[in-house]
Amino acid sequence: MKNWKVTPKTYTWIKPLVTVSSICLLINPLFILLKVIRQDSFFVKTWSALLIVNLVLYAIAILAFLVYWSLRIKLIHQSHYKQTKKDRKLLWSSLSVYSLGFLAEGIYLLSGLLIKDKLPDAYVSFGILYAFIIGGVIAGAVLETVSRIPEQIFLLQEEEKEIRKLKLAKREEILHQQTTEKDIVDAVKKQRTPEAQTFLNREPKPQNEDDFNPFA
Repeated sequence: MKNWKVTPKTYTWIKPLVTVSSICLLINPLFILLKVIRQDSFFVKTWSALLIVNLVLYAIAILAFLVYWSLRIKLIHQSHYKQTKKDRKLLWSSLSVYSLGFLAEGIYLLSGLLIKDKLPDAYVSFGILYAFIIGGVIAGAVLETVSRIPEQIFLLQEEEKEIRKLKLAKREEILHQQTTEKDIVDAVKKQRTPEAQTFLNREPKPQNEDDFNPFA
């Protein structure tokens, strides 16, 4: 990570982490609700097995979320982008809202596993807490995206500057090569004797390569 060159595409590479986190966060409560509704016909037969599934998905969501945000903050420092107060406010608001979704998820998992066969209570719990989970994920994603826009604009501008520098360097290299070739020709001409130059001026040049016969 230390040697990465931050470009606008770098954020695209790490975005799947928060996507995975959000998906795990959203589908986890659905398993509890489906288990309450379908009971033994659900593909996870026992509540203890469902608890393991829930905890694994919840752990994946948290891990992916933490990795994403650690990379996100490192990218800010490596890009040399100077955040404004508004940028920082949006970024930390996004983190806070996401965290609210994780908190609601934890409460829902606990309440769902305690409710088990009490279907009405499960629906109430699902409706209230799942709204917080969805709201946290959506609002967090929107705020994070908005906070990232100025950074990506900055990186695009830096990338354009780098491209212009490379083009200018290439152009100067070509001009230097042309100048060098001209200097060589001029140096050769200066070393010619007057007799050699007179001979070259008198020597007729062939009209084309096919007409030129060195043995004629």
